[in-house]
Amino acid sequence: MMQSMTGFGRSQVDMSDKKLIIEIRSLNSKQADINTRVWSLYREKELDLRSYLANKLERGKIDISIYAELQGDAGAQSINQELVRKYYKELHTLEEELGTQSDLMNIILKLPEVMKTEKEELTEEEWKKVIEGVDRAIEQLVGFRLDEGNALKEDLDER
Repeated sequence: MMQSMTGFGRSQVDMSDKKLIIEIRSLNSKQADINTRVWSLYREKELDLRSYLANKLERGKIDISIYAELQGDAGAQSINQELVRKYYKELHTLEEELGTQSDLMNIILKLPEVMKTEKEELTEEEWKKVIEGVDRAIEQLVGFRLDEGNALKEDLDER
């Protein structure tokens, strides 16, 4: 069956704390030329993803994008209370020594490491869900390629 190299596939992966949108586009190219734009959590798997796409799609200029929409309080920041207390004590002591007054809390909240974000770790279970989403997007892309390939074949047969 004739297959074009132009195609598009999209899938969505819903998880408890985020929603992933996976889009794959392909254009004509003699070999696999793969460009990735992936969410920072998945960058460690970028080489695996490139290899996976090269094996599945073989040829074409392939662009894959994986976007994450965080839901609920995922990625929320918290205040490092112990550090705030330490900064406050030290700054308050300085204010008393110097005989000055300022808005200490506004100053403290701008200091390094007062606001902290929990760094998320990529689990194998989550990566499996990502690959399942990539597979669904690839299926759509291949279907698109087959449809376009059939249209091209019909056009060539008519001529």
